[in-house]
Amino acid sequence: MRLNVRKLTSFSDRIQADIIKSLLESNEIPVMVQHDSAIGYPGNAFSADGFHLFVPANLYDEAMEMISLGTPYGQD
Repeated sequence: MRLNVRKLTSFSDRIQADIIKSLLESNEIPVMVQHDSAIGYPGNAFSADGFHLFVPANLYDEAMEMISLGTPYGQD
């Protein structure tokens, strides 16, 4: 089964990604986090390529509005 998801935003560190993930999930928006080439501290705190957040395509607009109100850290 293929999931219909859309990239919402990216962050350079896991902490920022986890904060936004928690915000969205607390508002019943499921989030997937993808990262590549993690470096640094145990637990992959930083990533050379970033941490990418994906949400269901049908909830993308709602999620985008939520993060634009909730944080100045989002990046595309």
